Amino acid sequence: MKTNLFACRALAVIVLLASVGCGQEQGADEARPAPPRADAATADAPASGELAQLAVLDSDLADIPVGGHCSLDAINGHPAPEAALTVGDEVVFSGWVGDAQGQVPDSVHFVLVSQGLSYDAMLDVGVDRLDVAQALGQPGLARSGFGLSTVLAIEPGTYTLAALMGSPAGSKCLFNVDLVVAAR
Repeated sequence: MKTNLFACRALAVIVLLASVGCGQEQGADEARPAPPRADAATADAPASGELAQLAVLDSDLADIPVGGHCSLDAINGHPAPEAALTVGDEVVFSGWVGDAQGQVPDSVHFVLVSQGLSYDAMLDVGVDRLDVAQALGQPGLARSGFGLSTVLAIEPGTYTLAALMGSPAGSKCLFNVDLVVAAR
């Protein structure tokens, strides 16, 4: 019985790891393994406990090149693609982000982009993610994790989520997650 339970758990972990992905880098080496996502149930939130304010983004992101590595692991402790949110909800986004050189960027903004209004918040990066550094073979990503707590004081709609790196933005990393935010 214990052998069957162990085998089932091992298979579940393999299936989970095989199904996760990360953001892309143009020209990225396809042979490089995808780093694991943090356990969604224990994903780190910001240490400060303060809520970040989302501001209307007043620039066009279309001309910013795609680059770097990133992953949005969880939304409110659940795998990112499973989130169902409403305007006014408090939310915690967690994951990791790194630039094309395998380093934690000095300046990162978390952005929610839609056909209408888009929003951003400064992202504090610095949570331990040794799993990411090891999986990508990039020691500079050991503290690439983030947790962003905010209130969705935004217009309802569908948003593409990304990280803008650099100041001014030198590249954007797409989280490959679309977030639907319903009206109250």
